[in-house]
Amino acid sequence: MQTMAIPVMLLLLFGSIHCSPSIQELYSSSNVTYDWSGCPDGTMESYLADGRYIPDNNIITGVKWFAGELYVSVPRWKPGVPSTLNRVRNTAQGPVLVPYPSWELQRPGDARALQNIQSMEIDPLGRMWILDVGRRNIIEADPVNGPAKLVVFNIEKNKTMATYVFSNAVAPYNSSWLNDIAVDWRSDIGYISDTNLAGHGAVVVVRPFWAWARRFEDRTLDADMSAPTTIDGVNYDSIITQPVDGIALTPGRDRVFYCAVRGLHLYSLSAKWVSDTMSSDDDIQKSIVDHGVKVSFTDGMAFDSNGVLYYGAEGLDAVYSWNVASGNLTDRNQKLVASNTVWVDTFGFSEPGYVIFTANHLQLFFAGTMDFQAPGNIRVLQVFINASSYMAL
Repeated sequence: MQTMAIPVMLLLLFGSIHCSPSIQELYSSSNVTYDWSGCPDGTMESYLADGRYIPDNNIITGVKWFAGELYVSVPRWKPGVPSTLNRVRNTAQGPVLVPYPSWELQRPGDARALQNIQSMEIDPLGRMWILDVGRRNIIEADPVNGPAKLVVFNIEKNKTMATYVFSNAVAPYNSSWLNDIAVDWRSDIGYISDTNLAGHGAVVVVRPFWAWARRFEDRTLDADMSAPTTIDGVNYDSIITQPVDGIALTPGRDRVFYCAVRGLHLYSLSAKWVSDTMSSDDDIQKSIVDHGVKVSFTDGMAFDSNGVLYYGAEGLDAVYSWNVASGNLTDRNQKLVASNTVWVDTFGFSEPGYVIFTANHLQLFFAGTMDFQAPGNIRVLQVFINASSYMAL
């Protein structure tokens, strides 16, 4: 190893409560609520009564913006999540989630439906790359195992363009946790982090229109159990044990960056080698670069169009940035972007010039100590950066 324009009305609807002047709030809620008006098989009351909706088991992780709409995922880590992929809609009572693409595609146990959406990406062609973990209730004692899949869905046409079901060898049916995705839309390649619960992280590469995928494992993708896990003075060593999670593709599409949740080092590998159907694991391993130590441990991250990486600094309740052109990570070239953002999960971009991200107090959710009556538990925030997505045309 080598050493989119934000409509003024939307901002008025969602407000900017509890934010510094440089941060705008697109969504804020103490808990996750849904729009039940189109539900074909029950009401909120019936879902509550039979356990299909357990409010305290719902948390927003993934976020993306496209054509004036905000999309979010609610992973089925626990039972009682009625809809795992959603569009945000404002009401007089506050923001609610509308199941996307439909209620019918949210049914647990239906292989044709979406089972557990951790993250998604939307490319400039308006195709949503939907990452379905496949496995449900994965942080419970008795998870429901099954195959992961990637669905490429055309938003404008309301049509599925491709569905790729991963093999057990690429995404093990009893331990995989396909977590985040970066997309090379010009070559139709997805780069995915597997936060595998067996402890061995991986980069999974998929070409859904070729029906091809591969898995790459390396020690740099595993958790570093010596790394700190303190947030707001509380030690989370027993909870934060995950391997690779954050994954990001450079705007030049040549390097895939990644890091473990439990760890401080930032690494990258060659996109060319890992996506080559003929390359070996040894070829990929030789391309790995250690870029140094981040200011804190990280969940999600993403590059902008200028080659600047944005990432959560969970131990500091902050978002930081680093320009890849500035050399290896140092204290001087890691820049504070936003503060008072507790557990930054996933990044996206809105136009023109904004980075958006979820801040969801995830450490409290995992520890079982979240107060679901507290305001601002789950937020989607945006900061002006004068740049676009790494996928920009």
